[in-house]
Amino acid sequence: MTHSEVKKLVSSCKLKICDYRSIGIITDKEKSSFIFWSIIEKVENFLFKINSKHRLGYNIIYIIRKC
Repeated sequence: MTHSEVKKLVSSCKLKICDYRSIGIITDKEKSSFIFWSIIEKVENFLFKINSKHRLGYNIIYIIRKC
């Protein structure tokens, strides 16, 4: 779903998006032996802690409340 689709769905249920966080910027591939996943995990955690107020990742977590 796109962000605009989520906004429409949330508003149709009389809810409001309070916050959202994006994770998974670097890769969305399955684990393989060619990618150093320990390094990828550390970089992803670092990027999440610094600033995740964007919608670039392939997983977005929405915090929703009643209006």
